[in-house]
Amino acid sequence: MTGGERQENAALSFTVTVAGSTARVDVVSGTRTLAELARLVAPFAGTARPGPADPAPPARVSALDHPPAGQGWEQAVLTSAYEPDRVLWTRPAERHIAVVGPESDWRTQQALRAVRNLLRWQVYARGELFVHGGLVRLGGKGVAFLGRKKSGKSSSILSALLTGGAEFVSNDDVVLADGGWSPDGGPNADGRLTGYGFPRSVNLRTDALLALADAGHTALRGLITNGAHPVNRFQGRHLTEEALRLDGRTLPGSVWVRPTELAAVTGRPLRASAPLDAVVFPGFRDGLPPRLRRLDPEEAAGRLRENIEPHALKYDEFLAGWYPVTDEERREGLVRRLVESTPCFELTQDMHDLAAATRLIMTETGRDGADTSSRHRPASGTTRFRQSAPTPPVTGTPAVPPPFTEARAVPPPASFTHAAFDLDGTLCDEAGKFPGELADALHALRAAGIRPLLVTGRSVSTFRTLTHDDPVLEALEPAVVLNDGNTVLDRNDGTVTVLRALPPGLPRWLAEHGVEDFVAETGGGLVAASRKAAAGYTIAHGLPRGSVPVGPLPADAEAVTQIAVLRGDVRALPHWQDMGFDVTRLTAFRAQLLTPAGTCKAAGLHSWLDGRRSDPVVLAAFGDAYNDGCLLRGAALGVAVPGADSVARRNADVILEQPLHEYLAALPAVRPPTAPEGPPCRGDHARPSPGDAPPG
Repeated sequence: MTGGERQENAALSFTVTVAGSTARVDVVSGTRTLAELARLVAPFAGTARPGPADPAPPARVSALDHPPAGQGWEQAVLTSAYEPDRVLWTRPAERHIAVVGPESDWRTQQALRAVRNLLRWQVYARGELFVHGGLVRLGGKGVAFLGRKKSGKSSSILSALLTGGAEFVSNDDVVLADGGWSPDGGPNADGRLTGYGFPRSVNLRTDALLALADAGHTALRGLITNGAHPVNRFQGRHLTEEALRLDGRTLPGSVWVRPTELAAVTGRPLRASAPLDAVVFPGFRDGLPPRLRRLDPEEAAGRLRENIEPHALKYDEFLAGWYPVTDEERREGLVRRLVESTPCFELTQDMHDLAAATRLIMTETGRDGADTSSRHRPASGTTRFRQSAPTPPVTGTPAVPPPFTEARAVPPPASFTHAAFDLDGTLCDEAGKFPGELADALHALRAAGIRPLLVTGRSVSTFRTLTHDDPVLEALEPAVVLNDGNTVLDRNDGTVTVLRALPPGLPRWLAEHGVEDFVAETGGGLVAASRKAAAGYTIAHGLPRGSVPVGPLPADAEAVTQIAVLRGDVRALPHWQDMGFDVTRLTAFRAQLLTPAGTCKAAGLHSWLDGRRSDPVVLAAFGDAYNDGCLLRGAALGVAVPGADSVARRNADVILEQPLHEYLAALPAVRPPTAPEGPPCRGDHARPSPGDAPPG
């Protein structure tokens, strides 16, 4: 949209009706802006011309050329790494927002956000349930995908549209409420909840779009470069820090797509609402067929609460002060209703075979009578229950140190023998820097008889890039478990012990099948099959130039612990599943990492410890990411550090809100619960999907 002749301002009401109650925002602007807003909110919000007899609107938005006149206006400047600063004029007493500037795409976009945000806050204040996830109508059933960043919501929704013929309701901000939907427009007669969408753009990771395009949905490539949302043309983080460099091109890390654009490229219609028939919590586990596990009500309630939004939205924080009172009792009732009336599933799927997962969901949710007859049946397998507050300890038993959000039940008398720590994101930051306070906390653990161990996904070569005289590393045991459990490095003498290796002859097999650009780690060293692979690997891992030698590779190397394939799809090769390795997609530089089948931090650590101790190991484990899942779940005490992802949090007993060193100071006094029975690796290290980004 470009500026033109000055227009007289007009007014238009925007409304959303949820569970029989209508939220309303009146907008004042030029006729072109109002027409564009009306187009952008459809079909999620309705419009009408306000009449002279209408009562005062509960909220207002103005899109103006100049700052508003009058008293009581305040200015709010909101910053984002993805777009220009937003400058809003607000009048809290009237719940009035003014977006000021010449007529443009940006002014219209900011007015649209203000309308949507005010509508959502009105709905939230009435006590409707806001969850972090999306909703589609798939095979005639309303299926919600819930999860935090990188859980696979957007990928699952795209697959449902493209391969399942689904109808789109919401991608990232679905609202659940009583009834209000049926084919004839009346309320649901069977007690189901209804999910409602709002006019919000869909943020999609470019690598997810490319994966789907490679699977045959080539029209998706147009969304990467042709999106109409103005943020796609702004030199923000998505075009700088998060940009992808592929085949000589620089692509944005993610793109913002209007719902109408999504409908056009997929050929599927948009819906303002749909009944809720099933809830799916997705996750990724590459190289395996999809699995849909029914959750029992207790576990479903826990997973649901992890994804409940504490506010109408996390942006424009000043709006929370405009709606200080909300109906929490009604919201809690909706949570109970959902768990009682709606089947919930855990989905694991391969990022590069999303269609199989979509078909599985359609099969399970489409079974006649299945939704009700098995609604309260417990899921198969062992369920580990958690609670939202700590159980009062038995007299004389120290409690888990606060603050935290979850804890397991009363611990028996015992003491920890080891504490296992992930490295990146747990002990050090992205730059490899360690907080100074951690060294004293780790030395205190040693003094209490608890041996601190390092268990990391780093390879031997990338681990050696750290500053090894750091006091934190010096406080740890000299044996370091690397390669997600496949290798142990003794820092005292530099020896490398391989616990699990790739099949002998795998490098030769790759070369014979035309895979030329890869780097293999052999007993701690690196060898590249080509100069191109060596250069790409050093850049991706921040290694010194020339530090990766180029072949020849040993044809039958016995100690190849991992192979990074920089070009080519190994899973397209014939019979690769029979070769005895797992494949993981590295989204950072679109490589594939080949590791020994069953690679897992927990299995590797326990294999190492079991061979060196006769007395039982009582383990506390600390981590922040998906590959720490088994380690946390299989330990006597699993702790997710601040900033942990949803996989680590779900598998932990304690989720920290305080710095790690403060928690460690109290750990020697904590008596751990009995470790869960079963093998160390529970399959809980599944890789999550590309995730979400800022608002549309």
